[in-house]
Amino acid sequence: ELNKSKVKLYDLSKLKKMSENDSEFIQRMLKLFIKISIESVLNIGTALKEGNLITIRKEIHKLKPSFNNMSISILDNDIQILEQYNSEKITGEIKKVILNICDNLVLIVEQLKSETTKTS
Repeated sequence: ELNKSKVKLYDLSKLKKMSENDSEFIQRMLKLFIKISIESVLNIGTALKEGNLITIRKEIHKLKPSFNNMSISILDNDIQILEQYNSEKITGEIKKVILNICDNLVLIVEQLKSETTKTS
């Protein structure tokens, strides 16, 4: 399998442009995204065990603006599948999609940790 961790799954140029390259702002946004993403992955894991698709959708929806700001497109297809899925029953197929979103999110968080300054 291709080692995805070598390929950046995000692009900070939009964030840099938005903030006029304010590195403090960018650091704050990255740290916030990391924190929220970790919480979301944990919440999604719990919701998955409980079969609660509503919570899973809410957690992913909460992250969408950040995905856009950081040009995280690897999740687009899976998120679209999840949004168009019109049942509350979690099938094996939709579970795979949700787990894939979580796996990629964990990978993105790991990559972003290397972008954050080690000072705080």
